[in-house]
Amino acid sequence: MKNILYIVIGLFVLVSCTDFDIEDQGFDLQELPESVSFDGGGDGVDADDDGEEGESVTLTIEAPNGTQEDIVVTYTLGGTAVFGVDYTIAGATAAGGTATIVPDLSDVNNFSNGDIDITLSNDRSNGEADETIIVTLTSATRGGETVAVGRGGTAFGTTATVTVEDVPFEFDLSTATLSGTEGAVGDTLTFYAELSFDTDVDVTYNMNVLGASSLTAGVDFVYATTKGSIDPGVGTPTIAAGETQDTVRIVLVDNGAITSVTAQDSVWFNIIGAAVSSGDIWVGGATTNDVTNADTVRIAIADDVKRYGFDISTDTVSLGSITTYNYTVSLADTTTAASSVAFDDVTINYAPVGTSTAVAGVDYDDLTAGSVTIAAGQSSTVISIRVLATNDTQLSIALGAHASVGDAEVLGVGSAGQINLKLE
Repeated sequence: MKNILYIVIGLFVLVSCTDFDIEDQGFDLQELPESVSFDGGGDGVDADDDGEEGESVTLTIEAPNGTQEDIVVTYTLGGTAVFGVDYTIAGATAAGGTATIVPDLSDVNNFSNGDIDITLSNDRSNGEADETIIVTLTSATRGGETVAVGRGGTAFGTTATVTVEDVPFEFDLSTATLSGTEGAVGDTLTFYAELSFDTDVDVTYNMNVLGASSLTAGVDFVYATTKGSIDPGVGTPTIAAGETQDTVRIVLVDNGAITSVTAQDSVWFNIIGAAVSSGDIWVGGATTNDVTNADTVRIAIADDVKRYGFDISTDTVSLGSITTYNYTVSLADTTTAASSVAFDDVTINYAPVGTSTAVAGVDYDDLTAGSVTIAAGQSSTVISIRVLATNDTQLSIALGAHASVGDAEVLGVGSAGQINLKLE
């Protein structure tokens, strides 16, 4: 009995549903007109004008009801950004252009869209305020028939605004630290003043030697010719229009004085300002053109302090043989032991020492007379001894004091170097 009752109730509900009319419930349904509008209602879109050619911003126009045919949408352009200077749109003019919504028959919902691709240009200006691109949809047609513009036939979604933020040039030095050795022949240290991208006008900048520097321009180093500019601190260094860097070359000078035997002395450079025809340049990646944010490069220069000496050498001479022996006395860096040149003439004394029994003028002739000189710009000299070999005897010679007042960086004998001549 219960089962029969349930069947009767179910048939009653089914019949009631088929007779249901929503208008009988007080609702008035109307079909919305076909329309096109910006996706998302045309809210503002922000984009950075970062100077990279070809960057683009895409505005999407949608047809919510879908379409079986192309819809051609006409739009106008406005705002503070200049068409052809700050941005371009393929096929458009400064006044505006058209975009086409093509039906997507592969989409079961047939939500069709069209795009407006805006390519931002690097206008090579600096210090600009934010600029805007305002795109306004004005009309749309499909197959000769008018399609409403705006969501549901309203003004909603007819305008989109792109905000273009200007990114000023960034100015940096190419490296943080360079090192070299004082007086090294041809030792030139190079770094670059660099822009993040090129400009249409010259960029001038100021280079400064910081107070922390322990080296002096013209004494410890000199500026070499730079590409497209004058030496920093003399005139106005410049990065030429269309270029992104300027070369700064520092030539090291041997000042002939001991500043430090082991440590490195330094000169620090920084950029204290840079400018183009309008606006400032960010220095060192900072967000303001502030001296405290300036990029800095440190050049560490090792003092080429040197000593002189020769290796221990023992030569045996047969009696009755007259032979001349030449012994090289050389300068070497105290730290690296590498050969080093004299800044000024270096005069070095030598004399017989120890167990020497040979008699000058009888057993040998001192052709260099107890003193030799390493000339300025040279790294060595020669002691010459002519052995007469008449007696069975020995001559031992060692280097003595640095007798000259020339190169102050020469500290003295670097080893217990000694030469020994045995006459047998």
